[in-house]
Amino acid sequence: MSSGENNTNPTVAGARPRLRGDLIFSPQLDEPQPYCVIEDPVNARFFRVGTAEYTFLRCLNGRATVGEATRTVVHKMPDSRFSLADAASLCQWLVHVDLLESHAAAAGAAGSAAADKAQGRFDWARFNLLTFKLPLCYPDAFFRIVTPYLSWMYSPVAWLIWALTVAAAVYVVGGSWERFATSTHGIFAPDNWLWLGGCWLLLKMVHEVSHGVVCKRYGGSVREAGVLLILLFPAAYVDVTSCWRFSSRWQRVHTAAAGMYAELFVAAVAAIAWAHVPAGQASSICTNVVVMASVTTVLFNANPLMRFDGYYMLADALAIPNLYARGQRSVRGWVRRYLLDLPARAEPCPPTTRSIIAVYGVLSCCWKITVCAGLIISASALFAGAGVVIAATGVISWLFMPAVRFVQYLFRGTPAEKPNLVRFAWSSALIATCVGVPLWTVPWPGARSAPAIVQYAPLTVIRANSPGFVRQVHVSDGQQVRRGEVLVELENPRLRMELTDLTLALDQLDLKRRSLANSHRMAELQAHEQHRLALEKRRAEKATQVDRLTVRAPVAGRVIGRDLGCLIGAYLDEGAQIVALADERSKQLKISVSQHDTDPFSANVGASVRVRLPGVATFRGTLSELAPRADVRLPDPSLCATFGGPLSVRAKDRSRDEADLGGEQFELFVPRLTGTVKLTGEQSERLRAGQRGIVSLASFRECIAHHLYRTVTNWVRDRFQRATKS
Repeated sequence: MSSGENNTNPTVAGARPRLRGDLIFSPQLDEPQPYCVIEDPVNARFFRVGTAEYTFLRCLNGRATVGEATRTVVHKMPDSRFSLADAASLCQWLVHVDLLESHAAAAGAAGSAAADKAQGRFDWARFNLLTFKLPLCYPDAFFRIVTPYLSWMYSPVAWLIWALTVAAAVYVVGGSWERFATSTHGIFAPDNWLWLGGCWLLLKMVHEVSHGVVCKRYGGSVREAGVLLILLFPAAYVDVTSCWRFSSRWQRVHTAAAGMYAELFVAAVAAIAWAHVPAGQASSICTNVVVMASVTTVLFNANPLMRFDGYYMLADALAIPNLYARGQRSVRGWVRRYLLDLPARAEPCPPTTRSIIAVYGVLSCCWKITVCAGLIISASALFAGAGVVIAATGVISWLFMPAVRFVQYLFRGTPAEKPNLVRFAWSSALIATCVGVPLWTVPWPGARSAPAIVQYAPLTVIRANSPGFVRQVHVSDGQQVRRGEVLVELENPRLRMELTDLTLALDQLDLKRRSLANSHRMAELQAHEQHRLALEKRRAEKATQVDRLTVRAPVAGRVIGRDLGCLIGAYLDEGAQIVALADERSKQLKISVSQHDTDPFSANVGASVRVRLPGVATFRGTLSELAPRADVRLPDPSLCATFGGPLSVRAKDRSRDEADLGGEQFELFVPRLTGTVKLTGEQSERLRAGQRGIVSLASFRECIAHHLYRTVTNWVRDRFQRATKS
């Protein structure tokens, strides 16, 4: 008998537990590592056990003792190294998951005190408001009806059509990537939320129905469907765990991949439709579908580090059952071995499989920490006061209670083992040093950035200085003109008639003036002269207005104006814009800087910055100026989210002074600083006015720790300010 058996409770060997008679065993013997699936039909749960554990469980008929069952396993499978300690642990697990007919019968086998303590422990996870399931219906009958009609969508011919459609969509979007990227900027605009929610609902229905149809196609059942609430944000689900009993792992992979298969097909159809519909609401809906059905599917459903579709596909493709649990067990083994100086049992599998499990365990552990921290931060940020309560439940269930249990175990241990506190202290200090030194010495590799737009510097706007009808347009859009060249001729018969009347009136005054001079009536002559001077002034002003009916270029430049030919015959009021003149070699970048980045941008006025524009190679410009104060005025309307830009805006408060806010319809939601980046003549010629891009300022003056600290404090300060304002 091994040492593990010597340390086992002596009552274990004599216990006679009995498995529940309604359990269904499905041995999977064709896999690289054979195992058995245990189905609990009462609670709709599935469990995977190894062949040695399966052999042991088949012996638990209420007549054989645990010791006899263990000897049976050793006799049939001498290479399994199955011990009485393993049997005791397995019996305790059977009690915990309620697979035995009598808890009292298993109490001696598993240790009733430990089982009762585990069952009586307060489960904080049940009160975690960050995530919880909400079952809605039992759709197995529905899928029994629709599966015969939809199964053809998963045939080889359908897969070929799917592949060709997705390839065509990739080609279409890739060929118009700049236009597509621009169309996604306003996807989270407030006026698009309703459409976004509708697209999400449609896609989730397609996704979950696809899972259910494929599962039913291979003989499984769909027991439950409902909503998984994450931060009170709904995510649909269907229970297709019955696929675990499928004999082929590729059928299980197909079931897990069916949702993404359907969503990507819908995304491909929407992408092709987007390329053929004009800009508008239909194009926006297509963009919503493409982004939600492709990007979100890849980030979440296909992510193997989250226990969604991608995880089950990876576990079945690698033929490594319980990959997540075994990975976590591997990480705990490292902690026991290297931090606590305790023995740790290695995974009983080939070295390659053991390495895969270890790597997955580390990556999934890091991802879990990241997701938990992100959910806690998002909860407190999204729901103000209520969010703090929701975040608190997450902190208690995910961080505080596990930390308390670990500290208790660290100082108390168990009757069988005692952690090495000295080893833990030295190892923790070494890890803290290895992590802390780079954080405080290595500069932050990222950069501060600000959205930018190309503008003419300056843009000369030509306006009508006199009202009139457009008689002739002498230029066209894009034409280069010289200074003084005629652009547009206006016609105003009334102005010319008034000028003629004033000219005739002056001629009459001249005749009368000579008459008064000949009659030596000096007093009347003096009054007459004053009237004549006033009339000449009016005539000069009217002549100027008539002369301005011919619009000339005040500077040399390129004409900018759309549909200039349509102006002919139109009436223009005084001050109405006609065209604009600009120099292609004189442009600038107007940037909008967040208040959090004021210091680094202010300190680099006059320095070089990096400029990235779609379709243009990255280049450098000079940050020439930055406004000293932030305000809510838009640097350019094209930068606001309602027109596809990156800046959040709101409708302008009409009760405020319009002169201070400008004539735009929107204003920035949060005040920002406006800056200017100078461009050389060569750079200006390469760029087009209205192009949006990003100006980046490398920040090598702060370490990683300082950057993280500043980011967190700025976020907390913003949350506090919003809470106090609300």
